[in-house]
Amino acid sequence: MKHLLLILGMLITGITSAQIVDQFNFTGTVNGTNGWANHSGTLNQFQTSTGSLTYPGLPSSLGNKVVYVPGNGEDLNKALSITSDSAYYSIILNVSSDTALTLASSSTGDNFFGFAQTASPAGVTIFGGQLRIRKGTVAGTFQLAIVNTGAASLTPIFSVNLPINTPVFIVVKVKRATNPVQASLWINPTLGLAVETAPTLTSTLGTGTFTAFGSIYLRQAGNATAGTGNIQVDEIRASNLWTAVTPSSCATSSNLTITNCGPYTLNGTTYSSTGTYTQVLANANIAGCDSTINLNLTVNNPSVNNMTVSNCGPYTLNGITYFTSGTYTQVISNGNAVGCDSTINLNLSVVSSITYYADADGDGYGNPAVTQLGCSLPVGYVTNSDDCDDNNNMLGLPTTWYVDADNDGFGSATATTMVACTQPMGYVANSSDCDDANAAVNPNGTEIANNGIDEDCSGADLVITPSAL
Repeated sequence: MKHLLLILGMLITGITSAQIVDQFNFTGTVNGTNGWANHSGTLNQFQTSTGSLTYPGLPSSLGNKVVYVPGNGEDLNKALSITSDSAYYSIILNVSSDTALTLASSSTGDNFFGFAQTASPAGVTIFGGQLRIRKGTVAGTFQLAIVNTGAASLTPIFSVNLPINTPVFIVVKVKRATNPVQASLWINPTLGLAVETAPTLTSTLGTGTFTAFGSIYLRQAGNATAGTGNIQVDEIRASNLWTAVTPSSCATSSNLTITNCGPYTLNGTTYSSTGTYTQVLANANIAGCDSTINLNLTVNNPSVNNMTVSNCGPYTLNGITYFTSGTYTQVISNGNAVGCDSTINLNLSVVSSITYYADADGDGYGNPAVTQLGCSLPVGYVTNSDDCDDNNNMLGLPTTWYVDADNDGFGSATATTMVACTQPMGYVANSSDCDDANAAVNPNGTEIANNGIDEDCSGADLVITPSAL
């Protein structure tokens, strides 16, 4: 489970670092909207079309899609800020009809999407990671190719036939720090992986350099019967991270049931008590794509047991034998009733013999004057020496007695006490008298009102006012 959470954290990090270029969450003209600028061709030919393109496993699409119209020739670009030596872009691509695509016999195809070296309303002329398209060799299909950079006359290797009206997920990587520049194409790669897989096609055809990832572009080419045809593009992503352009389905929810010994930490948050908790891992770039974790947590605690033992000779505890007096600690993994560690702190006294005390009257209290040494309890003996009179089982532990100077049956809490087995003359077993010099004053005394004397030891004299009489 920890490994799954680690991978989940890596994917979420990747998604939030993506520069999402466009989901076309607007209607109408693309030029001048959401950062797109015309750099070639007739203004405002690129329009959005109602409805999004979707691809299984990708986050839910938003807004609309952009459409290519046969015979149109507008080119647009949108600025990027990727400064690394390598960058990726991904799109969902759908070809609604193959009737207006360049013929399958074309060795070059038509360049319709990719990175541009600069971003401006004019002068965008150097393209990298050029995505090219042509008809397939079978009716109702098309083919794709990738060109790293360079002239339109370059002849790349094209893919197998792909069906029209079936959205495909495209990923392109451009590695501009190499010479020649290298471009790679993936068609329908596995989503949600931490690292890129082997590409479908690669290209090192171009002879020029590609110095920067300045923008992403949309390019229409050809005419009404042979060109970029009826293409639809949606969900454009661009980043220097593979995970950012190939995210798995967003708005995920997972349930975790965890039983842990002691506090449990999940994604940097520590929980110390049993309960149900919810974490929402926010996606900063795609609204509605947060990941929710519902944690049902049971926190069990380790146990500690302190033992004080006096033993004749070596002492064995849980298979470990101790030969000398001392303080020892044992930790038993998963040793308590709830499966957590059990710690035993042993304060051990190893002796050669133990003193036992005679208990002749059988009251459980031993006679300090009659003893026997040994390592096992003799019959008729106990381990304490607390008996007041070992011939009388009614007399056990000594009692504290209190002076009763006024002989009213209540002793003084402030006078000298006496500890004895039997009641001494002039002493009682309680200390509840509040005036031991006056026999009329005690807890059973009769209170006389308004005389200034507390006869019943209640804490104050009884006061009755004339109006109450």
